[in-house]
Amino acid sequence: MRIPSAPCLLLAAATFAAAGTSPRAAAARPAARLADAQSASAALKASGDAMMVEKRYEEALAAYEAAAKSSADPALHYNRGRALQFLARYPEALAALRRFQAEAPASVRARVPALTEIIDEVRARVARIRVRCDVAGARVMLARQEIGRTPFDAPLAVNAGHATLEIVAEGYVPSSSEIDLAGGEVLREIDVRLVPRNRIGVLVVKSGVAGTRAEIDGKPIGMAPAEAPLEAGQHAVAALHEGYGPVRTQVVVAAGERRELTLDPIAPTPVYKRWWLWTSVGVAVAGAVVTAVALKTEKSPPIGTFSPGQVRF
Repeated sequence: MRIPSAPCLLLAAATFAAAGTSPRAAAARPAARLADAQSASAALKASGDAMMVEKRYEEALAAYEAAAKSSADPALHYNRGRALQFLARYPEALAALRRFQAEAPASVRARVPALTEIIDEVRARVARIRVRCDVAGARVMLARQEIGRTPFDAPLAVNAGHATLEIVAEGYVPSSSEIDLAGGEVLREIDVRLVPRNRIGVLVVKSGVAGTRAEIDGKPIGMAPAEAPLEAGQHAVAALHEGYGPVRTQVVVAAGERRELTLDPIAPTPVYKRWWLWTSVGVAVAGAVVTAVALKTEKSPPIGTFSPGQVRF
């Protein structure tokens, strides 16, 4: 064993002396700090547990995440997962619960006998989505929350259900669509082509019939008056109304143009004006006239030219 020289021992002693503590006390400091950190983490976890009971899930999650910064307790992954589940942040909840399942010792997992069922329940609320867009750096928002920017290296885990998908990029017309995402981590592939603003015109669809719904190229744009930015060119426009006949036409929109189009759905024909009614009524009236004529012109049967009891020569 190499024995440190006297100058080294003196240097070490001087260093500790300058620090105002002994070598043994200095060695005990990291252990003390670790114990303090573990104690603080345990207190934060206990606080989070109490908040979960009170259904204060946001605060409980904050406490668990603070505790996890200084503790490797796998139970924190489970508790975080449950808090995230109750906050309807299902993809994050699923990730935390799976981490608990993977990292926690069997003895700890045994404390959650329904773990598989809980994970399955959360997984049923998670969908996966892959958005491909021809514009790099476009912001992708789902349910008004940004989920990333194009391009994506892999599908994203999101909440399942109905949501609005929006893609926005500088210098391009925003894309917006309503989508339904299946749970169970089913993958939905979506391809979006953004149109440069300098190739866009605007079409305004109006109607004199209140409650008319407007469609352009088979897609609803709202109740008239409604407007939509369109790529320059020809588009199919329709005006629809419950109980009315639809009206459809084609319109050409030029880049930079703002064009207005008025379409009125076809009003239903009143009953008294319907041709088939008057045809049947006419037949009935004609039949009645014939019957009346027959009744009025009917005569007694002829009796011949001979009067009863007389013979003429």
